[in-house]
Amino acid sequence: MTVEKIFDRPDETIVVVEDSLSGFRRLNNARKEFNKKLIFGLRIDVKSDSEPSKVVFFAKNDDGFKALKKINNKAAIEGNGVYTLDIRDLKDIDVTIPFYDSYLHKNIHNFGMHHLDLNDIDVTYFEESNDHPFDFFIKKELRRLKVNTMLVKSVYYEHTEDFKAFQFFKAICNRNRPPTFDNPRLNHLCSDKFSYQSCKNTE
Repeated sequence: MTVEKIFDRPDETIVVVEDSLSGFRRLNNARKEFNKKLIFGLRIDVKSDSEPSKVVFFAKNDDGFKALKKINNKAAIEGNGVYTLDIRDLKDIDVTIPFYDSYLHKNIHNFGMHHLDLNDIDVTYFEESNDHPFDFFIKKELRRLKVNTMLVKSVYYEHTEDFKAFQFFKAICNRNRPPTFDNPRLNHLCSDKFSYQSCKNTE
């Protein structure tokens, strides 16, 4: 999925989540060119009193984007890539917990070692269905906690048959852990449902 393909859709609002702020300028330019509304989220490792896990922060407005930059800078400068949760930084920010890579997902495998102190924070938990082996267990935990959820669909590539190409691309980019094509050691790659085509077929 190129930026142009993302924005050249009938959708009036485009939601993009990235692991850094490096692509925001290009996304913002595309928003203006295609006359779309852009909702931008920063997906980052966050911790409070235990091991870090992923959180997605969405900017509500221009001040929210400034807050995203502050959060990103704190993670880079003070936390070696991990942001320490501070409610004072979250004005003009929507806080969401992704379905995968969240503390809920990680606790399934790590006996509760991952925890985020989300008291006094308005949080929305994402919920997905991608034929992933752990979908059932994460949904079960969401129901147990009785948290506010939103149905979403993560899209990483355009067509279902692009799955292998995406797998190979991510394996090349994942230099921290030497991967192979058969075992790229990346999350979620036991499902090929993360395509725009799959998203449209389920509407």
